[in-house]
Amino acid sequence: MCFCASFVNEASQKPKGVLYAVPAASYDTEVERFIDHVTTSEVALTGFRLVKLKRLLILTVS
Repeated sequence: MCFCASFVNEASQKPKGVLYAVPAASYDTEVERFIDHVTTSEVALTGFRLVKLKRLLILTVS
């Protein structure tokens, strides 16, 4: 369960590659805003908002 939870953070970073590949003709403020949101927001499952379950934490504990 914990290892699956650690993939939430990694999966949230996948759209970055697609967003950076948006052609200049299609690039607008919405794309820029979404890139900003994806790169600055930390998406992770938490344990009572005390611990963020990420792959590094899971590998360190095990």
